[in-house]
Amino acid sequence: MELRKKNILNLFSSPIEITYIPEYLDQLNTIGKEYLKVNTDEYAQQVSGLEKDKRIQNFKDLCINESRTFLNDCGFDLTNHNNIIHIWIQKFNKNGGGHHETHVHPNQHACGFYFLKCSEKTSRPFFYDPRPSALMSKLPLKNETDINSTSDKVIIQPRPGTMIIFPGYLYHGYTVDLGIEDFEFIHWNLQCIPNTIQY
Repeated sequence: MELRKKNILNLFSSPIEITYIPEYLDQLNTIGKEYLKVNTDEYAQQVSGLEKDKRIQNFKDLCINESRTFLNDCGFDLTNHNNIIHIWIQKFNKNGGGHHETHVHPNQHACGFYFLKCSEKTSRPFFYDPRPSALMSKLPLKNETDINSTSDKVIIQPRPGTMIIFPGYLYHGYTVDLGIEDFEFIHWNLQCIPNTIQY
């Protein structure tokens, strides 16, 4: 009698790349102070347009190259594609309450975070399973704290200098910040445009 053979294919996963790159912290913290110098009563402050600042050209190139490498490693062919990148800096207010609801950014292919100031006492990024039908038929989990193919939400604890890159379709957000310590990060979106399209 022949034994049955089982093959389990782990399909439709959503990769999240986490890398520690501290060498940009000093420069970006210094430049970040200029962008975030305006005090506000809002729970969060956001300043866009950093991709135009020539002083961060090396960091911008890093974001583009790492995002393209990530997409390439996922299996996408970017041979005939150029890039558009948008970079902004965010800060959660010391009064607390800063957070981001679950969202995605339209019309882009890779997203990234680079953490300037954070700790175990600050907000953390979270990611949701992007498959609606998987959420609709969700069964109870054996262990809610395990991170595996059954997880519907994952929270990541970064440290200053952590870079996270993930697919643009992945729902993400930030937990509520209590205002105990400083929380600042850089966020970017990379859009890949076919070379045949002229702007």
